[in-house]
Amino acid sequence: LDGRRQATMAPIRPSLLLLLLLSSLAPASARFLLAPAPSAGAAAGAEAGSDAALLVFIGRSDVAPEDYRDGLVRAVQSEMLSRGLAAWALVAQGDLQKGLPEAVERAIDEHGNITQLHLLAHSMADGGVQAQELALKAAAQPGYLPLPVSSLSLVAGFLTRTQRPDVAACLEKKKLKPHPTFRYPLGYLEDGVHNCYGPNTVSFPTPTLTIGGSLDGVVRVTRIAEAHYTQAVLSPSDATRFPVVVVPGLNHASLLFPANSSSEPPSAVLDTDLRAEISRQDALRTAAGAVSDFILVTTGGARPSETDLFEKMVPNTSEQLSPVNEAFVEMEGNWFFTGYDDENGTSGWAARAQEMMADPLPSKWDWNLRNEFHLLTDEEKIPPYYRHRHRPNVTVSSKPGYLDGITVAQLRFIELKPAQTKFGLDGYEIIKEEKVNILDTVVDDGSAQVSAIEIATKLASRELSFNRTGAKSSPSLDDGNRCAAMNAAAYDWARSAVQKADLARFEAHGVPMRMIDDKKTIIPAGPWWIYTYLGYDDNSKTGTMDITSIYAFYPLDSNPYGAGNHYCKLLSPARAMEWILIDGQEQSTGYAPEPKDWYNATNPNLWAKDGIDLCEQCQCAFEQMTADEHSVKSSILECEGAVHYWPLNVMISLRCKVHSYASL
Repeated sequence: LDGRRQATMAPIRPSLLLLLLLSSLAPASARFLLAPAPSAGAAAGAEAGSDAALLVFIGRSDVAPEDYRDGLVRAVQSEMLSRGLAAWALVAQGDLQKGLPEAVERAIDEHGNITQLHLLAHSMADGGVQAQELALKAAAQPGYLPLPVSSLSLVAGFLTRTQRPDVAACLEKKKLKPHPTFRYPLGYLEDGVHNCYGPNTVSFPTPTLTIGGSLDGVVRVTRIAEAHYTQAVLSPSDATRFPVVVVPGLNHASLLFPANSSSEPPSAVLDTDLRAEISRQDALRTAAGAVSDFILVTTGGARPSETDLFEKMVPNTSEQLSPVNEAFVEMEGNWFFTGYDDENGTSGWAARAQEMMADPLPSKWDWNLRNEFHLLTDEEKIPPYYRHRHRPNVTVSSKPGYLDGITVAQLRFIELKPAQTKFGLDGYEIIKEEKVNILDTVVDDGSAQVSAIEIATKLASRELSFNRTGAKSSPSLDDGNRCAAMNAAAYDWARSAVQKADLARFEAHGVPMRMIDDKKTIIPAGPWWIYTYLGYDDNSKTGTMDITSIYAFYPLDSNPYGAGNHYCKLLSPARAMEWILIDGQEQSTGYAPEPKDWYNATNPNLWAKDGIDLCEQCQCAFEQMTADEHSVKSSILECEGAVHYWPLNVMISLRCKVHSYASL
């Protein structure tokens, strides 16, 4: 601890912290006691009679418990010791359902006056899911564990969506099935019985800390952002009960092993993880420090204002995730962030698309815009749901000089084939895209993209908009790749909204998106447009991800059923942002280098001078030093006190050090 924190933290009586490390790696149950770090021995012995705490740790089943023991667990021991808590670790592996209460009871009996029980987990592969189940079971069955669970810390994990009451209630509605009646022999499903719109806030019996990494390709940062929005933004009163933090530069693999380990991550991590930008040493210390702060706050050992967790990490995370929230909430209207569903909600981008479709309007005209969510296949004669039709429209507003534009959109999270839905006539297949069914279909372990595949949007044509103003109109007004232009705008918006460091990384190592000409379906009818999805094609020749929109245009003089419509498959700004942050990045697991010797510049121009940006000077020395051996783009420039990632220039420092990535 630095002097500031030592001076501001409330007095804490040193305690004995016992850590129980559990894993499902082996079927047999085996446990052994891990003593505190050598420097903690005297303190542990001196305070053996003081109050103690027991921490149950659950990790990935494909990582050896010894690796967690020597890495993350040792890091927690060290951070606890620095806060006045001596930490023991009871390391175990095996089936959590067999012998866990007995193991906890034996630990309490054998190792001092333990009065608190805490849970810690890493990853959603076994660890995070099992820890939540354990906390829920302990809360529901008093006496299942010898002590109540005081806190849960999820590292590279999060509370699942089922911990939100309205989501749990939604899943119950799945039991409501269509039923045949005399009038509807093919089945009838009452309108609204599957509605899943709700406040989307969390209800969980145990105070829970969520820690994510900005470069975690296994438990993606956009899923951590969802946790942040539902736990911190929608429920600000729960800010200290359910805090969420994102560690910049942290990937998934960096917390699997000790900092000096040469072990290779499991294949499930190697396949999807991103390259870290902080060392494993810093990753372990940062995560362990946040966990330690949270335990102190939940047990009354410190006030939130006395910890780095609440004073620095939580505010920094809110700032870091602000553009993500804007993309998912305001632009897309994402169901999982907002609590919207297929029939309730709105997409700001789908509303704005009407203006882009008609742009430019005749002079002196402006827009009032809105959007509504509805399933796109909404015909009154399709069993079993018989939905009312919803169509876009443009009308002259009561406000002079304005047009009122309404669009209809559906967020798509799975893909159905036209034939699968009997070309839009099989309602039993169509309702698979209701939120009540999507929640069960889309896996919630952090691996799946959180954003929608597309925002399928029914828009009024430019021809109709001009017609409403009284200006001359013709079908030629809708010529060109109007949908592609909107998708290019979505990509540009995401690029402008992300943090500068994220954009710089993407431009250096990412795969850019390229918009391809709009494509018309083979059969120009609604079902073929609805069930032909936005195209994502990895183009190895151009090194781009090619995006192709599907459109359907019906002139005013065409069949009245669709006249005046111009439909587009829109790229969501949230999907574009998720591409920039995660999916478009080079998926090559690697560790940032461990700290090396300082580079002490001999050039006097590199030392402090009034008005001189010292990190800019470090960059100059950095380029000179790495020119012969390393690529500037694959190296790190570190200024004393903070890491500075090329080519950004954000830190000021007196000394510099340089090193290159260690890649697996």
